[in-house]
Amino acid sequence: MHFRHGVGRPLLIVHPHGAERSSHYFPSLEPHAGRPVAVLGSKAMANFSASAEVVVQGVLEATGWTGADMIQVVGYSVGGFAALLYGAVLSLALPRSHVAVIAYSPMVCVWPIVVGPRARHHTLVASAILADAQRAANLQRFGDSRPWIAAAAAANGNRFSIHLLYAARNERDAAQAGLLRDAPGVTLAPMPTGLHTFYRQVEPKPEQEWLAAKAVEPPRAEMARNPEKALREAKELGTCQRQ
Repeated sequence: MHFRHGVGRPLLIVHPHGAERSSHYFPSLEPHAGRPVAVLGSKAMANFSASAEVVVQGVLEATGWTGADMIQVVGYSVGGFAALLYGAVLSLALPRSHVAVIAYSPMVCVWPIVVGPRARHHTLVASAILADAQRAANLQRFGDSRPWIAAAAAANGNRFSIHLLYAARNERDAAQAGLLRDAPGVTLAPMPTGLHTFYRQVEPKPEQEWLAAKAVEPPRAEMARNPEKALREAKELGTCQRQ
């Protein structure tokens, strides 16, 4: 985690890469100049080597945010899953604070496996985690963010909120978002023209000009996915049941 002190409302950013890339986010945070900001990489988190409660406690000890009136948590993709999970655990740890989460195309449940593209990849990753007893226990306890979100909403009411934005034409993103439909404190915002990899098109480096070219030609496979079908299949599986 990379952290800077400041004055005002704390901001926790959870991105889907490793900690070695966390510092890259600071130059682009000029609109948030002066605020306390922490940037956490979620790549290592995906190994479930530590419980979410231990991670959140570590963040609070490092930042000193325990007395904050409001903390904002932002995340994308698997970083969005971490934002949902850590945001809920953070709310439970700080019941007097308002914790506001903004997640873009997040995973909502990584275990048990949910229907959709990359399900086979996720199964392989989960199988490796399940081979270790401690990591397996963490995966089974924290692999689904919904119980933690429900607990935070029940305990803290309007002091815990989630805005979930997702690429509506992406089958997996829509199915995952659907798992939180009608959940207390959660607002779903489908983005009809959004892509799961939208963030990659923002200010590409000179050596990544191909990203700009890719942006003007939306990936046909992603745009053709049927979110209604994916959500229906997810529900038929018992909504995130073990395969």
